[in-house]
Amino acid sequence: MTTANTVLDSLIEHTGCGFLVMDSNLCIREASPTMSRFSGRLADSLIGKALTGEFPELTDYTDRIRRLANEPSEHIRLRVTRDAVFFAAVTVQTIDTKSNAMLVVFEDITTLVMRTQVLGRRVKELESRCQELERNLLNGESATPRDAAQYDRQTGLLRREYVIEKLLEEEKFSRHWRRPLSVAILRLTNLAELGQQDGLTMEQRTALVGRVGEICRDCLRSMDIIGHIDTAGLLMILPQTDRVGADVTLARIERALAGHPMELVRKLERGIGVCEIDVHQVDTLEVMLTRVENSVRVA
Repeated sequence: MTTANTVLDSLIEHTGCGFLVMDSNLCIREASPTMSRFSGRLADSLIGKALTGEFPELTDYTDRIRRLANEPSEHIRLRVTRDAVFFAAVTVQTIDTKSNAMLVVFEDITTLVMRTQVLGRRVKELESRCQELERNLLNGESATPRDAAQYDRQTGLLRREYVIEKLLEEEKFSRHWRRPLSVAILRLTNLAELGQQDGLTMEQRTALVGRVGEICRDCLRSMDIIGHIDTAGLLMILPQTDRVGADVTLARIERALAGHPMELVRKLERGIGVCEIDVHQVDTLEVMLTRVENSVRVA
């Protein structure tokens, strides 16, 4: 049987909430027709059932609910989650001190929770951006390009000593803020052999490395850093990026290189390695680079 109270019927019609009336033993005595959207069962089938049997999520709150019988002026408000896609706010309050009858109101708050989660993600993005700006200020950097001496004139990429300097700065920043940091190495394993086969001069080989660097840079974000680790290797620093995100970035780079219109680029054999820096463990520079080198696999 369903509740016949006209006031409750009016609330049900206009709010879409679900209502239960239960006794002090938490046995359901009345149920509104709209409870079917919260329980997945017809309202009549809930009559005589235990509240915690129909909603196991409320089992941990049984004692708190029972205490309401002695505190008629109090109420409790809980949240029920079903399959991580449906959320309901549950309010329980005693409505009859003689029979200790309690009213349980279910309110669909799925949209509110989803919007809150979206806002939470946007706040994290803004926080990440603020941290990046703070990092630049702490490092004394400005929006203008760094000294040209830091870049190789032929490839336009950071020289080894400066990309290592950047790695240490990013590693320090990530540890301070407990933010993810991934480091990747791209090795052109047959560069020397290819140069001999095609009669490339050293300048042409260097220009080819620079071209690969440009392709990689086009696949990176503005905050990412790329530079020389040696004559046939490129080091990429990926701030605010975990291992999964780094793998996605490297897959994008691999597709760009494999499908490049320049034949020499396509003929280059590539070894790619990546690791995520453990921000909870202080490693030396040598240890970090060794871990990345040991992860190199031929693409």
